[in-house]
Amino acid sequence: MIQNKKLFYSLSILSGVTIGVMINFFSKGQRVKRLSKLTIDVQEKGNNNGWGSERFTEMMKSVGWQNTQHWCMYYVKAIYTYSLPKLKDGISELSGLVSNNWSRAKNGKLSIFKAVTTKPIVGDIAIWLRGDGTGHTGIVTKVRGDKMMITEGNSNYINAPKNPNDSVVVNEHDYTIGSFHQKGSKLKLAGFLRLK
Repeated sequence: MIQNKKLFYSLSILSGVTIGVMINFFSKGQRVKRLSKLTIDVQEKGNNNGWGSERFTEMMKSVGWQNTQHWCMYYVKAIYTYSLPKLKDGISELSGLVSNNWSRAKNGKLSIFKAVTTKPIVGDIAIWLRGDGTGHTGIVTKVRGDKMMITEGNSNYINAPKNPNDSVVVNEHDYTIGSFHQKGSKLKLAGFLRLK
């Protein structure tokens, strides 16, 4: 009888751990993170004129990107669209303009995203803005201490540039609201778009 209880408790703990791992693996934020990792180092041809990868180009065009447009927001939109296809209608509300999406989220005008200024979580969309209304964005893929790792398109490696043209890169940033995107930048962190 005691051996059966031990076995029962062991199986209960094991199944609980397995369920926890499965929930984490299939969570929306983790799905977004996994797909973004597959696109790291996709390099732009230059001047926002497309990429060396036909597959990546088609993915970007499918969410509305057009030749010569800045593409960091379209990149985020594409990753969300392809990793969370059941939410496609809500994701399609995102425009290619970072500041427009932030403003709409703050005013409750996006059906599946809300604007938050709390500590980020994996899958959040980081929003940096300049005073002139332009901005930059990327996907939070890791949070530790007061730092976050961001996969961002239309960017370059901040600490060790690899590619002569902008690419999809992973950079570490401070997640304090108002912090600069990087040294010398005019882009300040406004907050995060988070799935409701």
